[in-house]
Amino acid sequence: MRFVKPSPEKRRMLSVHLTLICATLYVLLSERIFLKVASGGRGVLQLMPLVIILLAGGLVLVAHQSGGKRFQEQGGFGPPWFPYLLLSTLLPVLGIVLTEYPVRTVFSTVPGLVGFSFLALGSWLAMSGAAGRRLAVKYLFVAIMAEFLFASVQFARVQGFLPGGIFDPLYRWDLSSQLAYSKDYIITGRSVGTYVNPNNLGFWSVIGFWGAVHAFRGAPRLAAILAALGTLAFSQSRGSLMALLGSFAVWLVYLALSRDKTLRPALDIALALVLVSLGGLIGAAATWDPGSLTSRMGQRFASAVGVVTGGVAMDQNAQGRVDAWSRSLEFYQHHPLGTLGEPQFLFGGFIDNDFVRILLQGGPVFLIATLLALGAGIRLIEFGTLGRMIATWSAAIAVNAMTANPLSYPAIGLYWMGVGFYLGQQRRAAPCLNSCLRQPLRPL
Repeated sequence: MRFVKPSPEKRRMLSVHLTLICATLYVLLSERIFLKVASGGRGVLQLMPLVIILLAGGLVLVAHQSGGKRFQEQGGFGPPWFPYLLLSTLLPVLGIVLTEYPVRTVFSTVPGLVGFSFLALGSWLAMSGAAGRRLAVKYLFVAIMAEFLFASVQFARVQGFLPGGIFDPLYRWDLSSQLAYSKDYIITGRSVGTYVNPNNLGFWSVIGFWGAVHAFRGAPRLAAILAALGTLAFSQSRGSLMALLGSFAVWLVYLALSRDKTLRPALDIALALVLVSLGGLIGAAATWDPGSLTSRMGQRFASAVGVVTGGVAMDQNAQGRVDAWSRSLEFYQHHPLGTLGEPQFLFGGFIDNDFVRILLQGGPVFLIATLLALGAGIRLIEFGTLGRMIATWSAAIAVNAMTANPLSYPAIGLYWMGVGFYLGQQRRAAPCLNSCLRQPLRPL
C-alpha cells in the first residue's frame, strides 16, 4: 500500500485537534492523571502539566522553524500578564536558592509554567484560522456537557438515587483520587466532577457558564448555560456562586453603559432573570422542608447570602477562613518582602484566599502584578466576543480568589489559553486593531 503524505492543511488541523485534546484533558482531568512518588511532600505528581509544557514547547519550536517570524509577530507575551506569570515561575526558584526551601518545592513553579504554555497554545491557535476557532468552540461545548453529565451521575450516586453495580467503579475512583491528595478532600453530599474538590468543580462551572454565554448561540447556548448552572448546583460551591453573581454584575453594568449595537441586551437581561429566578428557588428550597435534599442544598447557598448581609459570624466555615486570613497577615509581618517559596510550607496550613497567599509569597510587588493582570482582563470587555469572555472570566476569578485559590485550579488553563488567543489575534490584527478585534468569533 502506498503511503500518501497528508497535506499541510490536514497536518495543521491534526495539530489543532491534538492541542485541543490535551488542553481539555488538562482542564478536566489533570487532578486524576498522576503518579505516586516519594517526594517527601504530598507524593502526587500530576502528568498533564508536563504534557502541556512539552506540547507548547514543541509547537513553538515547529512554528519557529517553519515560520518563526510570523509566530513571533503573533505570539508576543507582553504586559500586563507577563509580570504575574514570570513571578509565579521565578519566586519558588528564588525560595530554593536564597532560603531553605527544599528542592521538591520547585513543583510550585508549575502554575506559572503552565500559564506561559497555555498562552503559547492560545496564540498558536490564533494562527489556525476560522476552522481552528470553530473547533475550539466545539471542544468547549463538549467539555461543558461532559462535565455536567459526570457531575450529575456522581451526585445521584452519592445521594443514593442510582443503584451501585456499574457505578461502583466510578465511586471508588473518586475516593481513591481524593485520598491520594488528602483525606480532608473526602466530602460527601457534593459532586467533585472530574476533580478532587467540589470547589474546583464550582469554579469550572463559572468558567463554562461565561464560555457558553459568549461563544455559543441558539440551542447550544441554552443547553450549555443550563449544564453549567446544574454543575454549579451539584458542587454546592458558595464561593463559585458569589463569583458568578459578581461577574454577572460587571456584565450588567457593561450592558447598561455600552453603545455596542452588536450586543443582544434582551437576551442578556433574560439570562439575568434566570439567575435571579435560580436564587429565588434556592431561597424557597431553604425554607420549605428542612429534611429535603433541595433544602440542604438551598440552605448551603442561602448561608452565603447570610454572610454578605449579616457578616462572617453567620457561617462557621466563613468565620474559620477569616480567622486563618488574620493569622496569615500576622505571619506576613515577619516576611514583609514575601516568603518567595510557597507560603503554605512555612505557614503550616491552607490559605483559602489567592490575594493573601500572593501577598505572603511575593509581597506587594507580586500582589500588584496579579491585580494588573486581572484588571487588564476586565478592561478587554470592549473588544469583541473574545474580549468580553476574558473580561467576565477575569471578574469571576477576582471574586472567587477572595475565598479560594482559583489561580491554581485546572480550569484556569482555559483562561490563559483565551488570553493567549487574544494576544495572537491582536498581533495578527495590527495595524487595524480597533476595527478587527471588535469582530465576534464565529459561535457554535
